[in-house]
Amino acid sequence: MRRAERGHDAVARLNPRDRTLDRIATRRIRSDRLIPGKGGVLVAVSGGGDSVALLHFLAGERGRTGIPASLSVGHVNHGLRGADSDADAAFVRALAIELGLAYFEETIPPGALRPAGE
Repeated sequence: MRRAERGHDAVARLNPRDRTLDRIATRRIRSDRLIPGKGGVLVAVSGGGDSVALLHFLAGERGRTGIPASLSVGHVNHGLRGADSDADAAFVRALAIELGLAYFEETIPPGALRPAGE
């Protein structure tokens, strides 16, 4: 899954390796007990391709197997890129709603983030 450059519209691109990756990930989750059967998972989603792909995978896994028992989406709007940061937050919120998942967002106040040592 990849989002469009400016519009943040999700564009599905099928890749023949996707099914193989899904099988490997599913097998690893089960064999290593990475996600407890009765537990919940909060997925931190930035709006970038990696975290969006992870969310889609986990939502699909939950639909197929019931694991994780609950799935939620979290996003931190650092505000470091102005309107682009707000657009990322809106994209992630809309994606959570589309998938029927609980959504949690935290916005960092402007100027609150400082380099280490200050």
